[in-house]
Amino acid sequence: MTSSSYDYSPPSCAKDFACKTAAQIGAQEHAACVAAGNFMNLKQEMQTGNIFKCRRFEPAGLPCDVYAMAQTGSTWSDDCMNADGTFTSVTYDCSLAQFVTLIQDYHVRLANVFARVDSATGSVLTKIQVDLKALLDLHFLTQIDAIGNGVTCGFMGTSFQNVIDGLCYGGVWGVKAVSSSYAACAALTLSLVVLMYMVWRVSLDNVNSCSKVADVSHDPVVPLR
Repeated sequence: MTSSSYDYSPPSCAKDFACKTAAQIGAQEHAACVAAGNFMNLKQEMQTGNIFKCRRFEPAGLPCDVYAMAQTGSTWSDDCMNADGTFTSVTYDCSLAQFVTLIQDYHVRLANVFARVDSATGSVLTKIQVDLKALLDLHFLTQIDAIGNGVTCGFMGTSFQNVIDGLCYGGVWGVKAVSSSYAACAALTLSLVVLMYMVWRVSLDNVNSCSKVADVSHDPVVPLR
């Protein structure tokens, strides 16, 4: 496509132009000119239309920008914070120029926000170091430890120690108690054996004595007195 294929009116970036007819410049040159015209129309729409999406804060429904946030003593203005400490962020349509300005000034907004964070750190330091850590330990780290102990073999250590205590201490004491019981039974049995022997001996002597008396009463020889 040559420079004579289209007419500028006026010659400026993203300005619309009219292509010559296909009979004047040929079908291929005309198609290329039409495509270039469509591209320039899109570029012009990008530069002039509100086709970008920008974000801003709106506390109580009023537009607010932390670009102007400033501190006066202990009070901050234009911090875009709601009364309850929350933020309301909205998305709105903006032009290319507004979008570029928003991005270019972003470092100022970040500097203001982090300055506010630094100034507020001292007042909430105790809550962060003590209260937040306590909540983290209670609701997060403790739960992780509980889960970790449950999904590993760590719980077996306590059970194994109980088994060792039962076998080495309870078992040994039980065996000792059984052996002591056997010794006591042996002593009682020995005492019973002695007692039964005495009963048997007395009974046997009585039987023998009665037998001798019976034999003497049937003897034909009468002893002399």
